[in-house]
Formats: sequence, structure tokens, C-alpha cells
Amino acid sequence: MKVADIALVRRIVLIGKQRGGGDTLTIMANTKSTYSAKPGDSGFTLIEIIAVLVVLSVLAAMTIPRFVDLGRNASRQALASAISQLNSREVLTWTNVKFSDAGWVDDPQVFSLLNTELGREYRWSPSARIDGAVLHFKELSARLNRTPSTSGASGRWEVNGRL
Repeated sequence: MKVADIALVRRIVLIGKQRGGGDTLTIMANTKSTYSAKPGDSGFTLIEIIAVLVVLSVLAAMTIPRFVDLGRNASRQALASAISQLNSREVLTWTNVKFSDAGWVDDPQVFSLLNTELGREYRWSPSARIDGAVLHFKELSARLNRTPSTSGASGRWEVNGRL
């Protein structure tokens, strides 16, 4: 406490005792704030705090949609990988049939040997068919068309439209 503050408290205590107030005024005087801002005092102004909050909210508004969209992009990439895997299986199955003793007979023969199960996260609707079907992964789906195999080339799975 400053010397001026101590003198003020003594004066209030003396006035309080003369009027019979006791320690009530002393407590009030001791709790009175005497702080005043001076030039050169450090601290943040209200404008500076609001400016920081505005900058942070703009950054949040820009980044949150990207994080939300990451899941959708991952699902889209998972569907693209599944299509690539189907095409690899198609080539492998076609090659095995081609080099078998019976050789290549027709596309239904190749398709009947093709494993179209991609894992528990994936499902076909209604089911994988010789001409294609809809492949689902989580909330995304893609309509796939299958080009039939021939004696000179394996069948091919392609997306009808966009993923």
C-alpha cells in the first residue's frame, strides 16, 4: 500500500470510531481498489483480444471443413483402390484360365472364377454381376461397369461417372 492509501484508511477508521461504526469501514477501505493504468503499463486491450479472436475464428472456419472432408476423400480413395484390386484379380484370373489345360472358353467361365469379395467394409448391390454392379464403401458408392474378357484381353472394371 502507498503512504497516501494508509493515511486514507486511518482517517476512515477514526471517522468510523467516532460514529460507532467499528471495523466495518476499515474493511471497506481495505478492499477499495486504488489501481489506475499508467502509460507504459503492459497488457492487452480489448481491441487486441477481439482481433486475435477474429483471426482464430477465420482460421478455424478454413480448416474445419478440410478435416471433415478428409473422411470422404479417404472413402473415395478406398473405392479407387478396390477397383484397382478388382482389375488385378481380373487379369490374374484371366491369365490362369488362359494357361490352363482347357484354355479360355468364354467370359462367363472367367467371371465364375473371379473373387469379387473385397472385405467386410465393402458391399455390392445387388451383387457383383458379369456386366457390373454398384460397389459401396461406408457412405460412398460407385456404379461399376465390367468390360467382358476376350481370348486376347482380360475383362476390366471401370467407374460409370465419377467417384
